[in-house]
Amino acid sequence: MQRRRAVSRKQNRRVHALITLIFCIAVFILVCAGCFLLVKTDGTITNKPNQSQGDSSSAAPDGADSTTDGDSQQEQPTMTEEEQRIADATATASANCTKDAPQVVDPALWDERGKALMEQLAADEFYQSEGLKYSAKDGCPYMIAVNRAASTVTVLALDDEGNYTKPYMAMVCSGGADTPLGFFATPVNYDWRLLAGPSYGQYATRIWDSYLFHTVPYY
Repeated sequence: MQRRRAVSRKQNRRVHALITLIFCIAVFILVCAGCFLLVKTDGTITNKPNQSQGDSSSAAPDGADSTTDGDSQQEQPTMTEEEQRIADATATASANCTKDAPQVVDPALWDERGKALMEQLAADEFYQSEGLKYSAKDGCPYMIAVNRAASTVTVLALDDEGNYTKPYMAMVCSGGADTPLGFFATPVNYDWRLLAGPSYGQYATRIWDSYLFHTVPYY
């Protein structure tokens, strides 16, 4: 008697499992069919406006199209002075992000102003007290000048007299109010990575006291 009950229970379990499997397959088929109909409906809806727009534009006269284009250009919001400045700076930075230094149209004027600026800074009492020197140092082809008031960093190269006065490249950079002066190496170098176009850069850092110096030499 007990054996018959066990066999009956086993058969009931198989029937129940088979019914569950059939139900799952049916639900899966319904879901797939619904997705297919939904995608097909979306494609039909999105195609209709394009066709209607193409018909209306082809039927419209040339003068109407030009008037519409002019109205759309006039409706574009004008950028604020701050947004325009950021857009110009971004465009300039993108143009200068190459392996070569930007081509200077008037290098003599740049060199003259760079020399005058460094002479002015060297004569200032504050920089004299800080021990500012811009004469050549062995193993250092460039000098980095941080303008905290203008939030700019200028890379100066050596001139014919062996002083760092020739502007080589400049960038917008937020410098801290207590940025120390001096020469600092960056011993921690990461892998070279592609920046933009044919230019590759390597991120380098140096922790000195409570400061983190970081730079990205590139070629």
